[in-house]
Amino acid sequence: TTIVRPSGNRREYVAIIHFEDPERLSRWLDSDERADWLQRLEAIPVEFEEVRALTGLESCFVLPGESKPLTPPRYKTAILVFTGLYPLVLTLGYLLEPALRGLPRPVGVFLSLTVSVPLMVYFVLPGLTRLFHRWLQSESRR
Repeated sequence: TTIVRPSGNRREYVAIIHFEDPERLSRWLDSDERADWLQRLEAIPVEFEEVRALTGLESCFVLPGESKPLTPPRYKTAILVFTGLYPLVLTLGYLLEPALRGLPRPVGVFLSLTVSVPLMVYFVLPGLTRLFHRWLQSESRR
């Protein structure tokens, strides 16, 4: 479980609970223990409860200052990942080629991914998310 505290002018706390698989999530949602906790929390004013299952890269699309991901449709996720990944892999291929020359292909691919995946997750996707945030947002969040 991760608790995201309010920041800036936001007053909401967000609890993010991770489950190993959908079956365990389903068991928790239907459990007596959860029902008991919800009953205990009734005294605390809660505006709404939202249960959302993130199953892929959609959790990477978070705007600065936000705690919730944008959760764009999968086709938009695929387009944005392709838009960032293609030039990144192409550029890294040129830059890393001299260092990887002569290595077995699986080792070269592994080393290339070791560089490209963190760059993609920590820099490229956040930058593209900021740039294309209006396009990524679903109709319900506009």
